[in-house]
Amino acid sequence: MSYRPFFSSSNEFHSRIISKGNYIIGYYNFTDKDEGKDEIQVSIDSTSDGYRLPFYDEWMMFARGGDKKKQAPWSDSATFEEASKYAQLGPEWHYDKSKPVGQLLPNGYGLYDMLGLVEEHVLFEEKNPFSAPRNKPSCVKGANDRTEQEWKPGSKSSGPYWKDVNYGYYRGNDNEGLPAGFRLIRNIGNNAKWENRIE
Repeated sequence: MSYRPFFSSSNEFHSRIISKGNYIIGYYNFTDKDEGKDEIQVSIDSTSDGYRLPFYDEWMMFARGGDKKKQAPWSDSATFEEASKYAQLGPEWHYDKSKPVGQLLPNGYGLYDMLGLVEEHVLFEEKNPFSAPRNKPSCVKGANDRTEQEWKPGSKSSGPYWKDVNYGYYRGNDNEGLPAGFRLIRNIGNNAKWENRIE
C-alpha cells in the first residue's frame, strides 16, 4: 500500500519557520560524504495520509494519555523508583544506541516510552512558543535515559535531573542535529482534537 507523502521539499538555507506548513529544516546528506549538513525547504500537504512527525500539541496529547492534571505519568510526589516504572531514568547512555522499547508501563493511551527513553523530534505547526531557539521549526521532547538520579549543583550532564522530567520538558533543537528519536503518526480522517489542554 502506498501513501501520498506528507512532506515535499526543495533546496534552501537558514533553518526557520516560514509560515504555517512551510519550513526550512536542516538535514544530513548521507549519500555524499563531502556534502555534510544542508538545509531544504519543506512544505506540508495537510490532506495527505502519509506518515509524519507529530506537531508539538499532538505530541503533548499523546504523551499525557488522557491525563490533564499531573505533570508526568507518575504522581507529582513520586519517588525515583515509582517514576522508573514508566520511564528509563538513569545516567546510562550511548550516543548511537537506545534501550529496548516497551519494557515499562504504558500511559493511558497504551503508548510506551513517551518520557525517559530517547528524546523525540516534534514540529511546531505555525509558531515556536519558546524564546530560544526563536523561530526554529522543531524541538525534542520526552527527556532521555541519561537523566541524573541526584541533583548536583553545577552539573554539566547531557540529561536533566529526574524530577525535571515531565510533559513540559523540552530541549531546543538549534542545529537540527540532536541525537534523538522520533515517533511517526498518520492522519486517518477523524480530526481528533483535545480541548482544554494544559502544558
